[in-house]
This record gives sequence, structure tokens and C-alpha cells, in this order.
Amino acid sequence: MEVAVDSRIRVTRESAEYFRVRLLGFYGPHAHLDVIITAADLRQWRDKIDEALQEVDNVGV
Repeated sequence: MEVAVDSRIRVTRESAEYFRVRLLGFYGPHAHLDVIITAADLRQWRDKIDEALQEVDNVGV
């Protein structure tokens, strides 16, 4: 089941507990980085990314 699709990032469910995060072209064309993580880890990644984006949005305010 495809959870999210971006031009460079794909997240798919591997099992009831695990997700695969694929960073397309991370090592070059057709050379991807795959990370298998738990749902809890995925939520933590989301929180950290949201924090970083909030900092970016506040730059120059």
C-alpha cells in the first residue's frame, strides 16, 4: 500500500509494524537508499521534519 509519494521520497508499508522509506537517487541515478523503520520511528521522523520546516518558515520573520 502506497502511503505517500513525492518525486524523491516514497513510503510504503512493509508489514503491520514496518514501513520502507525510499530516497530515490540518493546515491545517484537509479541508486536509492532504503530504510525499514517502525511506525513509531516514522512518526518521530515526521515530527523532526515538521520542526525543521517550522524553523525554515520562521527565518526572516
